[in-house]
Amino acid sequence: MLVQRFSTHDHHKTSQRLFGVAQFMAKVKVITRHAVANYGSLLQTYATQHVIEKLGHEVEIINYVPREEQSWRQAFVRYHIRGVSQRNPLYKLVFLLSQMINYGFSYRMFKRFRKRFSIKEGALYSTPAELKSNPPRADIYVTGSDQVWGNIGTQPYDPAFFLHFAPAEKRCIAYSASFGTTQPDIDPATLVKMMNKYSAINVREMSAKQILNDCGFTNVNHVLDPTFLLSRDEWQAIAAKPLKMAPYILVYQLHSGDAFEEYAESVSKRLGLPIVRLSCSMNSVMQKGKFVYMCSPNTLLRYFMDAQLVLTDSFHATAFSLILNKNFVTLSPGKTSTRIKSILDAFGLGDRLLDDLGRFSWLDQDIDFDHVNEALAQLREQSVSHLAKSLQGVAESSPESPARAQELYSVTHG
Repeated sequence: MLVQRFSTHDHHKTSQRLFGVAQFMAKVKVITRHAVANYGSLLQTYATQHVIEKLGHEVEIINYVPREEQSWRQAFVRYHIRGVSQRNPLYKLVFLLSQMINYGFSYRMFKRFRKRFSIKEGALYSTPAELKSNPPRADIYVTGSDQVWGNIGTQPYDPAFFLHFAPAEKRCIAYSASFGTTQPDIDPATLVKMMNKYSAINVREMSAKQILNDCGFTNVNHVLDPTFLLSRDEWQAIAAKPLKMAPYILVYQLHSGDAFEEYAESVSKRLGLPIVRLSCSMNSVMQKGKFVYMCSPNTLLRYFMDAQLVLTDSFHATAFSLILNKNFVTLSPGKTSTRIKSILDAFGLGDRLLDDLGRFSWLDQDIDFDHVNEALAQLREQSVSHLAKSLQGVAESSPESPARAQELYSVTHG
């Protein structure tokens, strides 16, 4: 089987080929969404740090946490996004108090998780101005993965994630960065100005590549999310011990909604399997199934590995289903489904993203994980190569440099 190709001796040889020793060891600083109470954010940060270290560099995560995302303050961001201000006073009070307690607890827990995963963080920065006035020292600055170039909290974008603080003489690159949408809330002229800083741009979605191509940038590579750069064996090595549970459906839901709940219950009845629900929010405590609150990332990985089926609306839950070869279906989260569609299309599994919640035909269709593993091996090799060359400053073939993007944008957009 192809999955066995990347275990034992062959896996070791593949790792040696992918992660050769760097020509020089650089001090690399990465900025990403590392501190939000979200398993995907934590695990992609871990993978980014681990892979750059395997490439022979010294790496540290820039400990930038916008003040509004620190601890209980996140409750006010959610209050604004959810439009709670239009509700009655009692609802607003209950909402804020419950969310402040939940976010305060989850913030502390994920801080512990980061220490457990040996995430190397520097001094805390809370505002873009703090980063600009006293930037962390590095040879190379990296914008990391996740939706770093999209809406951050209540703001349309955050200049810190565009490396506005990096000294002009230093190399700046992006790896697996994402806008999180096909229509970013940034005017093209501003985007071009911010992107001109980058000597190498690697993005997570084809839609992001198209956005930047339309702005005149031709040095843009489409790459995998960092979680895909670690093998199945590497993730299994840090997972908790087997749970010894009867077969179950794992539900990992980020976006609340009755339609998702009804669909999950229908699948459960059709398969005759119970639901196990993982969440960082107490909002899910009253929903059907066994509720697992704020488990460790190691335990989360084990729940994925032992599941009979994964039902989700999350990008990273979809990613781990692919990596760990678990049967899954992803319910479209709406406007943020671009990133999920992009990765599923790469593996020829577009039909596993559901917009029609009346469709159950996928239950009778097996996923060809031999094909998935073969495609993943090729895409992983390409992505690691792009990252290695970006860090080394090796120019990849592209007809124009980012420095000409402003000129190209002016010509193509009048």
